[in-house]
Amino acid sequence: MNWGKRILFLYLAFVAGIVLLVVKSHGKNVDLVHKDYYQQELMYSQRMEALKNYYALSDGIVMVQKPLTIDIALPNNHSVVDSRTIFFYKPSNPKADKIFDIQPDEKGILHIEKRMLEMGKYEIKIDWVKNQKAYAFEQSIIIY
Repeated sequence: MNWGKRILFLYLAFVAGIVLLVVKSHGKNVDLVHKDYYQQELMYSQRMEALKNYYALSDGIVMVQKPLTIDIALPNNHSVVDSRTIFFYKPSNPKADKIFDIQPDEKGILHIEKRMLEMGKYEIKIDWVKNQKAYAFEQSIIIY
């Protein structure tokens, strides 16, 4: 094989590699994690302050996964709050994300029905406000 054929073979292999990259990347999902990404970035310092407030509490959130529900107990004295939001973020499928604003039962436990969620990994983000002080909690969970 002479030099001309080698150069032609190398050039064709390079072009084929580029075409393969374009074809494979065309089918990839490139959506942002959140539609309001920039607004959330501006509120990042507030989120960090809320996380710091949570970690300063003497006790934490307890989550128990039962066959039909996920039970979440907020820290003592935090079952009655000004506002509460529970966000289930599914990294593999943004269409499966869920936001809940539910009230606790008489024992102060929040019950989330698993039938409302897909199976798989979720990032749970719980935000609440008590006495005009924000708290935040984040944890990964696998729904089975």
